[in-house]
Amino acid sequence: EDTANYNEVTGSETLDVAAVEMTGIEIKTQPSKVTYEYGDKFDKTGMVVEAVYNDGNRVTVEDYSVADDYLTTLGENQIEISYNGKTATVKVNVEAKEFEIAYSDLTVVAGTADFDIASITASIVGAEDGSVDVAGQSYPYTVSVAYTDGAYSSADPVDTTYALTVTLVVDGLDAQYYVETYEATLRVIATSMEGSWISESVTAEYDGASHAAEFNKTVGGEFEIQYAVSGTDVWSTEVPVNAGEYVAKVVSLDEGYSADRLPTATVTINKKSVEISAVSGTVSDGYDGTAFTDYASLFNAPQGVNDEGALELAFTVTKDGEPAEILGAGTYTVTATLANVDGNYTATACEVTYTVAPAEITVNWTGSSSVVYSGKAYEPTFEATGLIGDDKIFVDYQASAGALTDGKARNAGSYFATAVLPSDNYVFAAETDTTFDFTIEKVKVSVSASLDGNTKYVEYGGDYTPSVDDFFTTSVENSELF
Repeated sequence: EDTANYNEVTGSETLDVAAVEMTGIEIKTQPSKVTYEYGDKFDKTGMVVEAVYNDGNRVTVEDYSVADDYLTTLGENQIEISYNGKTATVKVNVEAKEFEIAYSDLTVVAGTADFDIASITASIVGAEDGSVDVAGQSYPYTVSVAYTDGAYSSADPVDTTYALTVTLVVDGLDAQYYVETYEATLRVIATSMEGSWISESVTAEYDGASHAAEFNKTVGGEFEIQYAVSGTDVWSTEVPVNAGEYVAKVVSLDEGYSADRLPTATVTINKKSVEISAVSGTVSDGYDGTAFTDYASLFNAPQGVNDEGALELAFTVTKDGEPAEILGAGTYTVTATLANVDGNYTATACEVTYTVAPAEITVNWTGSSSVVYSGKAYEPTFEATGLIGDDKIFVDYQASAGALTDGKARNAGSYFATAVLPSDNYVFAAETDTTFDFTIEKVKVSVSASLDGNTKYVEYGGDYTPSVDDFFTTSVENSELF
């Protein structure tokens, strides 16, 4: 401590630190369902509850409690949510319970003389045994059906309709808690046509002909059979020919009969299996600089039925597993498939191995194997046959004794030249010598001199070194080479 420069001051202060406490809970997000029917239970799905603290923090909580009681009070209800001694409420609305009613039959055949509305039986869906559970209790019930206005007559034409009033009575349950009255409609229908399909499932292979479903009528008038592609609702009397899945139905042409309640049949026409074959499984060719594209000539296309002729093929070409075109030397795979994959035929893909051999090149060296140094690079000449288009032979130089200058043979020494292929599309013929040895000989230089008769005077006692030029005239042959 630096007591020399500072005075020491001491003191104390008491701070009150309040504990962090939860002050309440709040409903941040209301539940997805806020409207209920009598006897339902509260559904908390979608509800988000937050705990609120005195320091301003809010934390979403999951383990809150909700009363698991049945909702038996009509109108607005307050649902209590509790968490660690704190509560919040959610408002929901409770309405009278509406049941789903099922009927034995809501049709009557035109001309029926003794039809009685009392013959229509009705029940609550899921409670067909005559009792229904509401709010945890079981109650017996009855359902009655009556005309709302007017009544059926045997003289009524087809498609006449009557409104019905359906009354539900749940014994022991106050009528305010459920819907008592429902609506239904009675429809006058034609007499049902009767009969059966010769086969409910017709299966055939595509052969260019139509394949019909046959119906054996026992009761009814004139009718026709209509067809639609499975999964569609477009009907036609056109009998299926092409491969596919079809549905067949009976349609009455007599107004006095209805075929609506007859079952449907299916017609399945499978694709015809055909074979694509190769003219030859392997084909060999030589590189000529042009691409091969006549893939159809490699295969025998299958014939369609009747007068359809040869089926169209589609082709793919790969080299080393990658898409390619047949151009350079190498091994290719040509695959043929049916062009129309959604048509009436199916076939296994057929492959042909197509090999393009490299073109042969012959090199004939025509240059001299021994030359005299000239100060210029020496490149031995040669003749090459077998090249295609603008392709050229390259020459690589190496020194046996001596040194290359910028990759060329220029100085005196021993060298060899190597012919290099322009690409992988070529190979050298077996008889071709791809290397050529040659020597660059040293050039001979002659020097001549003549005494010019001059006298050189020097100072006595001085330094003097005689020079040839002081006494001779010289000439050098081939001096331009150095």
